[in-house]
Amino acid sequence: MSSSTTIMIRIKDKSPLCVDSPRLTDNSCVFKRLICELNQTEIELTDFESGTVEMFFTLLSDKTLSEIKKEQFRELHKLAVSFNVSWLKKSCRDWLRSEIDKAKANLEQFHFVFEESLFISDKWRVQKFVGLIISKYSAQDNSLFFEDYMKNFDKMEERHIEVLLLLAGSNPAQLLRLPIEKVNNRRCVISKKTKFLLENINLALLYERTPDEHLRLFEGLKEIHELSRDDLKFTLDLMTESVKKVIQRAEVPAGGTQIRSKGEKWATFYQEYSQSIPDTLDEITSFILGRKINDMELVVLLMVRACRRNPPSEDRSEYFLRNLVNITKYKGYNLKRVPACDVDLLIDSIKGSPLPETHQCIALLEGIRNSFSLTSYNETIHMRGKQLWELKNQSSIQKHQSNFTILRRQLLLSVEEVYRYAFVFKSKSLVPGVRDCAEAGLCGFILDSKNFGTGNLELCTAAETYRDSGIHHHRIHSAERMESFCILEGMSSNDRKKKGVPSWWAHGGEWFPDIEYWEPKKDWREIERDVYKKYHLERTPLEVRTDSELGSNDRTTIFFSNSQGYYAEGINVWFGTTVRVWIYDCSSNSSIDLPVELLGTDVDRTWRIALKRGPGMIRHQEETGEGGEKGVSKNKGETLDPEVRLLILCNEVEVLNLLLSSNVCGDSSWRIDYSRTVEEIEFEVYDSASDYFRPAPGQV
Repeated sequence: MSSSTTIMIRIKDKSPLCVDSPRLTDNSCVFKRLICELNQTEIELTDFESGTVEMFFTLLSDKTLSEIKKEQFRELHKLAVSFNVSWLKKSCRDWLRSEIDKAKANLEQFHFVFEESLFISDKWRVQKFVGLIISKYSAQDNSLFFEDYMKNFDKMEERHIEVLLLLAGSNPAQLLRLPIEKVNNRRCVISKKTKFLLENINLALLYERTPDEHLRLFEGLKEIHELSRDDLKFTLDLMTESVKKVIQRAEVPAGGTQIRSKGEKWATFYQEYSQSIPDTLDEITSFILGRKINDMELVVLLMVRACRRNPPSEDRSEYFLRNLVNITKYKGYNLKRVPACDVDLLIDSIKGSPLPETHQCIALLEGIRNSFSLTSYNETIHMRGKQLWELKNQSSIQKHQSNFTILRRQLLLSVEEVYRYAFVFKSKSLVPGVRDCAEAGLCGFILDSKNFGTGNLELCTAAETYRDSGIHHHRIHSAERMESFCILEGMSSNDRKKKGVPSWWAHGGEWFPDIEYWEPKKDWREIERDVYKKYHLERTPLEVRTDSELGSNDRTTIFFSNSQGYYAEGINVWFGTTVRVWIYDCSSNSSIDLPVELLGTDVDRTWRIALKRGPGMIRHQEETGEGGEKGVSKNKGETLDPEVRLLILCNEVEVLNLLLSSNVCGDSSWRIDYSRTVEEIEFEVYDSASDYFRPAPGQV
């Protein structure tokens, strides 16, 4: 077939479209095969609405998607996926993600994004949009949505009920109202769907949060007339299980207070089974069936280890995933789910490995990641190094960190190497598992640690600990739901690029054989705000670590002074829609937007700040008069400016190199302040971006 020919597209209820072949083959490998390899000159698309098909081919020409009508989204996305138009598929999914963000107070919008996310999950096994809805909205009251959506409860598939259970979060009562009413109206049979819902709902949490609804549920079951033998047994078993769970929850408040790291879990497992650690997927399954493992976190670590030592075939991988899902359906094998965030970290890490086995390992991890029965979305509070993050969605920390919310932290106590830290959520509406908190003060929790960041952490639950802290602790924030991790960094001997793996990944080095060393970042110091510290900035550049994303409105604010405490300027780095730098007392003219392309996409940034002073002064011509008539020049005088250069590097890339002068600084006081030697620094009290600082190794 010639390089350019006309292809006839047959569409529904309209005359065929004629499209140049390059428009199709340049955008889609599917069209390319149909046209170039199979020599087709006619393509039938009568299964799609003609208006959407016409829009599809227009977009293939424009290659830009600005807006989509809701009624066209599903078919347009199906066309993009079916014909593998990657840029359009991404644009459609980005649009859906933006629509999910708008659904908070709009019931019709919520229905739309929920149905489309379920459709994508069912048809292509892509769970991230359902997971995003769960993580974003499970903490709010969704009773109006449930009341409307549950009208078709008896026709729902079980996997959709599982999604609703996750969306109900820690307020399961809002799911039960309609099913209980239906139970009360029945005389003989409890429906299969109602049984599934009641078997999977957290009855102990229902009792704890809404005891009246718990009582109403069992009173409704009690009032059913002429129960069958099976239904009577089901009701008695349900009551027994409910009482057991309520007692267990009352006897073990908050599930203990020790926060165990994944490294500890692995070490304990390795110590017990060091001579028989499973090396294949089948052996891992045997360990689970033998009740030697009850935690999906360990299953994931063992699976990654096995993929490196004995790479499985695609068939064995699919068989293993099916077994895992089937095992979770039996009560005797209660596998604790792994946080989706953890799986994302491993996927991102392994994608950087040069080994050929990565493809199958990533496919297995994504299979686990996309299973609601194997992963959890919004239950876990993650502690990253010395920062805590509220787990807000299933997206990758490395790539989608904007979906996480930093918890503010304050040091309360430091006595004999015992540190006590208070953590406060930025907003009550973002506290996982808590709705409409009416308590005075801030939502948060307090941790005790002897060596913060190593996993030796204790969650404080005693009321007296919180008495004068200004915060209150919700019982739902148990130690079991808190996990700490940090990133180990190394350099490849081949490309010298930095690579990172989570520190709890015991076998990370096996996937990176060309890494010269693995080590955590060292020498970083805690930042004490509103305290002046001795630091000679002109001798030693300063490094500051941040992990704030664009749009967070966080800022790094540092004031400078000389040894006598006289003010010597300062800088402010603001994370708005761009990253903007202000140089204090240098007027608004000194506000500078840093080049975004040089900052990179990784929110983990190390800023190196240096102040270089020249040997003398720089002569500067400035206007001193008002000026005269047109064509008559103003009077000019000569001043001396200090020779000072401000340099800022971000992740070892220079983003600012500025020689200060009266042309840059409109406020003449800058000459006085920058004539002083900077020997002290202070992180300002409202600095919300800076995490750590240290003297920079080497020079700029």
